[in-house]
Amino acid sequence: MLQPKASSAGAPAAGHDLRSFLALAEAEGELQRIEAQMDLTDLGAELEGAEHAKLFTNVGHERATVVGNGAGSRRRLALAFETDSAGLLKEVLARLAAPKTTYE
Repeated sequence: MLQPKASSAGAPAAGHDLRSFLALAEAEGELQRIEAQMDLTDLGAELEGAEHAKLFTNVGHERATVVGNGAGSRRRLALAFETDSAGLLKEVLARLAAPKTTYE
């Protein structure tokens, strides 16, 4: 089993949840926070062609938090899989070969 790795910025590795991944992506300069109020129907235009993942913290009347483009680049996928871009395919194949049991 792979041990969590530190990022190039020295931040803790992504771990196994979305919050940890977002913290790592932000530390690595891969996440842009958008705190301005936005309508849900405007998110698509914001995400189209975006270079970074985006964390919208004030969406709609509910002021919901929405993440977009999290898997929009090989680098962000590698961060999520706790590896680098060069090791991404190997890591994905290894995890597919040894799936973990999910408990609900």
